Amino acid sequence: MTKSNLSLYTSEKTRQELSNHPKKPENDYLQFIINLLPVISEENFIEMYEATIGSSPIGTTTIGGGGVKKIDPLFTQLASIFDNDDAIQVFQAIKSNADYFLTLDERTILKRRIEFNKLGFNTKIVSPTNLVNILFAVDDNII
Repeated sequence: MTKSNLSLYTSEKTRQELSNHPKKPENDYLQFIINLLPVISEENFIEMYEATIGSSPIGTTTIGGGGVKKIDPLFTQLASIFDNDDAIQVFQAIKSNADYFLTLDERTILKRRIEFNKLGFNTKIVSPTNLVNILFAVDDNII
């Protein structure tokens, strides 16, 4: 990868989180940057299936309505590592075929990278510093 083919995207979830950022100067700066980026399409991690006889236990579905929810196995894997909101964001990055998931969230995401990496996804979770080092290393043919 070279700098010339680097594409940056954000998610609607990230935009929502930034709107709640408590510090005004940082929030204004982050809002400016995030508004320059296109938003990735959100993949639903819950699928609904029409209920049929034998598809759900008796008494769990009403006649003429309802259905069976199926949670994407990828999301289930991620939810075993991250809290629900973080799992949703990482899920969106993987489903969008992102090379990198960029975050500043040390406590709930970056500290869990080792466990995430064991799952073998192509998407890598990185901090801004990690990403800069990776991009310059690739650009300079160091790795």
